[in-house]
Amino acid sequence: MSSSQEVPNNEHISWSGTRYGYHPNYSEEIGNIVKHQTISKPALLSALLKKHKFIAAHVILTLSGEMKFETFPTWNKLKIDIAADGTVKIDPEQRYELLEYWENNIGSP
Repeated sequence: MSSSQEVPNNEHISWSGTRYGYHPNYSEEIGNIVKHQTISKPALLSALLKKHKFIAAHVILTLSGEMKFETFPTWNKLKIDIAADGTVKIDPEQRYELLEYWENNIGSP
C-alpha cells in the first residue's frame, strides 16, 4: 500500500440491512482504494481516531484484508443501529475499540 491519497470521510459510506447482516454501500473512490490499496495501513489506523473518517477507514481495512468477518450483530466489530425508517446511527466513541482491534490484528503503525 502506498499513501498517495487521504482517507475519505464517513459520508462515502451508507449502510443497509439485509437478511445476511449489515452491508456497506460505498463510493467509487472507496472501491478504488480497496482495489488498488492506495492508502497505507498506518494512515488508515491513524484515521480510525478521527470521528469523520473512522467508519471509512474501518471499511477499507476490512475489505482490503483476506480475513473472514461477521456482518451481524456487528459489521466486523462496528456497531450499527438501523432504525425502521432507515436512519443509521453509529456511535463515534467506538473508534477507540476499533483501533485496538486493528492494532491487534495488523499491528501498530
